[in-house]
Amino acid sequence: MYGEESTTSEPGSAPPEAQPAPAYAPAPEPSAPPAAPSHGRANAALVAAVIALVIALIGVVMFPGPDGSEGPEGAQGTAGQDGDDGQDGDTGPQGPVGSQGPAGTNGVDGIDGIACWDLNGNGTGDLPAEDINGDLVVDVNDCTGQDGADGLNGADGLDGIDGVNGINCWDLNQNGIPDLATEDINGDLMVDVLDCTGPMGPPGPGGVMAWAASDVMVPYGACTQIDGLTVTITVPANGFVAIHTSLVLIIDHTSPTRDIVLFKISSVPFDCIEDMWSGVEVVADQQPTSWYWPTTATDRVELVTAGTYTFFVSIWTTAGMSAGDAFWSGNTVAVFYPS
Repeated sequence: MYGEESTTSEPGSAPPEAQPAPAYAPAPEPSAPPAAPSHGRANAALVAAVIALVIALIGVVMFPGPDGSEGPEGAQGTAGQDGDDGQDGDTGPQGPVGSQGPAGTNGVDGIDGIACWDLNGNGTGDLPAEDINGDLVVDVNDCTGQDGADGLNGADGLDGIDGVNGINCWDLNQNGIPDLATEDINGDLMVDVLDCTGPMGPPGPGGVMAWAASDVMVPYGACTQIDGLTVTITVPANGFVAIHTSLVLIIDHTSPTRDIVLFKISSVPFDCIEDMWSGVEVVADQQPTSWYWPTTATDRVELVTAGTYTFFVSIWTTAGMSAGDAFWSGNTVAVFYPS
């Protein structure tokens, strides 16, 4: 309606506050009907009408009429499309710790492992293969492995404090002074290391020895013992005695007869039986008739226990015996070697 503005509220919105009614401008007086206008008058009337309409519109805008009553609620409109998801919000604070839950049920027992000593894994202690330490029991004491490699040497420690000087070997009374009267053991009027000889120790290997020598001429014939070459030796323990004899003989040789002379060391007196210990000296039958002076020797080894033993040297002729045959000189040495 002219001079009013209709207002429609959104559904569910509060009605607009009432505005004070504006003062209306007086409507213009109606003009008398125009006479039959000419063309110029018609244009003037149109301009006046437009101006009047503009003025009326300005009045409507500047001086609106009172609000109309609220219209009925319109029908529900079609739902719009979903908007885009908003950004995730910040993580909230940590909640309180929950209470302890009930204990679970026990699981099924696992299979027993293999004992460290059970080399073949059969669950049985097998003697002797698994008795590593040889105590006739198969147990954890048989589980020792091989020794590991040696570790690296540690750093050398600091040198210790020098010790006190020792006592000289000649200082029998330990007073640090050489005392000639009591400490000059070798009698050279000086006390030094030459006076440090201790008492004689027990015999070492081969340290027990006996010997004999003779230059008394003894004629020999069928079986003659040379008493000057007999030796006696006392041994302290089990072992053996090595005996050696060296002889210078006189053989009265007459060609074309062969001379054969045997000699022997034995623990039996007058032992003139030929064996592996016998020595022999021969002058061939084609050798010229003359006196021969051979130097010869023989040995013997005898097993012994602790005790005293005597060894004899015998000489005998088996061919070419002559009145001039004789022992000239010789020696015998016996040495003990412990076993």
